[in-house]
Amino acid sequence: MSVTLRIEGLDQLRRKLGRGVEPAISAATLAIAEEVRSEMGRYPGPSHSPVLWKSQKQKAAYFASRKGLPLKYSRQSDPMSQRLGPSWFSAKHGSIGAKAATRVSYAPWVQSKERQSPQHAATGWRTDEQAIKRVVESGAVQRILKQAVRRHLGTE
Repeated sequence: MSVTLRIEGLDQLRRKLGRGVEPAISAATLAIAEEVRSEMGRYPGPSHSPVLWKSQKQKAAYFASRKGLPLKYSRQSDPMSQRLGPSWFSAKHGSIGAKAATRVSYAPWVQSKERQSPQHAATGWRTDEQAIKRVVESGAVQRILKQAVRRHLGTE
């Protein structure tokens, strides 16, 4: 699962300031991806109880997947846990882009706006959409890009 935040105007900025600005833009997009990664990697409080199943099919699939494991899941010690929060990372993507991503197989059911289960929503897991909204509303995108351009122009 990866999170996408499209920043309009980067191509125009690159044309206006020349190709030499690419390292500054690349560093800025990586810093922005790190902000998103930080939001996605935050663990919520304790699990919601009782469990809120999306459907009986989901409940049956969950218990079927536990083959030989204790029926009660524990975020801290369960062998099925892939430690979702710390698994998020940020990385360069393309010439000036970056991404926040995780390889955890069940991440979409925990943090994707489209697939998040009612249990994970009730527990307080942030969705990809919520994380991006928090980063954008914090002003981080504008602050980071402005700082990168100023450094590139030597005005900081």
